[in-house]
Amino acid sequence: MSGMVRLTAFVQEESSTSSGCTSASSSVKLIRNEHVWVRMFQQVTTSEIFEDLSYNWILFTGTFIQEL
Repeated sequence: MSGMVRLTAFVQEESSTSSGCTSASSSVKLIRNEHVWVRMFQQVTTSEIFEDLSYNWILFTGTFIQEL
């Protein structure tokens, strides 16, 4: 790996205090055998539900599209 590139994520956050939902997305074009690391560097704790770790879910999904 020649270097690291930081990608900016687009964040959408639910404004309701009854439920907290935040999502972020980013896209990058890779070459064959290139690696990607995903890191959560900040966690928002604006309501009581997030302070209880039993309600805190973290999920990552990725889509790979092969260029023909």
